[in-house]
Amino acid sequence: MSDEFGVRTEELAAISKTWLGETLHINDMPWTSFQDASGSGSEVLAAIRDTASPGIKAMSSIARRFSDMAGLVDTFATNVTAQDEKTATSLDALKPR
Repeated sequence: MSDEFGVRTEELAAISKTWLGETLHINDMPWTSFQDASGSGSEVLAAIRDTASPGIKAMSSIARRFSDMAGLVDTFATNVTAQDEKTATSLDALKPR
């Protein structure tokens, strides 16, 4: 016998919660250390100091993506639950043969 087909909303909620949590971790990453690299005359140090701005932009983009995906999973969970209830009601309304 195979497992029942279905979507477990608690699993979807856990995915969403995880992604939102990662968003917070990503947004909390410190980038000021790169800007504070000291020294002069070094192209390497200059490159390190210049890393902060693009790093912040990239990580902000990733955080937004996690947040957007979490919202989509939440929407999916809501829609699939509503559709499941509607379909179950329709199946229950069928007359026995």
